[in-house]
Amino acid sequence: MLNSQEIERRYDPESEYGKVWIIKIRKILVDYICDLGESLHLSTGTIHLSVYYMDLLLTKDQSEKSKFQLISMVSLILAS
Repeated sequence: MLNSQEIERRYDPESEYGKVWIIKIRKILVDYICDLGESLHLSTGTIHLSVYYMDLLLTKDQSEKSKFQLISMVSLILAS
C-alpha cells in the first residue's frame, strides 16, 4: 500500500487531468465503475481501489477519449 507522501507525489493536480473536461469524464467513469462493481458484488474497498488506479493511469497517461472505458475496466480488474 502507498503511504500519503507517495500518493501526493504521484497525483499532480496541475497536469492535464485537472482540466474541466477530464473532470466531467472522470465523474462518468467513476459512476460506471461503481455500477459495475455493485453488479459484480465487489466490496467498496475494491471499488475505491479501482478508482484510485484509474486516477493514477489518467494522471500519468495522455490517453485518447475512446480508451477511457477500457482504462476504467482494467482498473477494476487490477483492483479485484
